[in-house]
Amino acid sequence: MRNYILRVEREGVQRVKMFLVITAAYVIFWGPLFFVTLVHHPLIGNPLGYEITLHVAYVHAFVNPSLFLVLHKGLRTAALELCCGCCVFIGAWVTSLSSPPPPTNFPPPPAPPLYKHNAVIKCYL
Repeated sequence: MRNYILRVEREGVQRVKMFLVITAAYVIFWGPLFFVTLVHHPLIGNPLGYEITLHVAYVHAFVNPSLFLVLHKGLRTAALELCCGCCVFIGAWVTSLSSPPPPTNFPPPPAPPLYKHNAVIKCYL
């Protein structure tokens, strides 16, 4: 029981750290846009600042899932299994493309034996 409680506490601490990192990333990427939007006035401001902070905020759409992949152990494991399985499949396919074709000078296969009575066996599952 003690090991279970320790494991739950460790997972809880990891989740809190992940939440803090995700929240910090949100503030870092979207904070400047909110600030520029609140302070921006057509007579004072320059539209270039708004455009730059808008594009910085859009980068968060890539950073946020990347942070989840790096920080969450279960999601990271699933992504690696998916990626490695995909990479193995693609590697086998590429290898089959680069291997030489099989030789075509094999002798013909032997003729099937002829039986006097052909029996048909049906299997119903």
